[in-house]
Amino acid sequence: MAQRVIRMVVPFGPGAVQDTIARTFNAELGQALGATVVVENRPGAGGTVGTGLVAKASDNNTLVLAAASHTLAGHLYSKLAYDPVKDFTGVAYIGNSGYAIAAPGNLGVNNLAEYVKLLKSKPGQSNYASAGNGSATHMGMAYFRPRPAWRCSTCR
Repeated sequence: MAQRVIRMVVPFGPGAVQDTIARTFNAELGQALGATVVVENRPGAGGTVGTGLVAKASDNNTLVLAAASHTLAGHLYSKLAYDPVKDFTGVAYIGNSGYAIAAPGNLGVNNLAEYVKLLKSKPGQSNYASAGNGSATHMGMAYFRPRPAWRCSTCR
């Protein structure tokens, strides 16, 4: 009898946190399930490319290692090929990870408050890397962008 193969789609690139996590436990998961668990990276659009692939899978052997951006996607993209809540069932909580902001040592800042002050003093002159549009890292950095003053259309 052929051994069952479970496909675990990681909707981010190789080396991403989710990829590292998936490859850390895929062999043990396979042993526990009596199957071979194959990790497959399908990055793009903040995780929606790989997640969409899993939503359309017609078997019960395809999983997605979802990230925080999984539920964000439903609020960010008007034309998703899937519903992040209705089309998936959570089967395990794997864990969480933190985020870090790192800057070059010669930038002249020693903490986040100094970094934010520097960013505000030079609007539009900084760059950052993220896991892609709509990803949690993108949303985290977008928090630091200057926002226009909110105005109530019915208030005076």
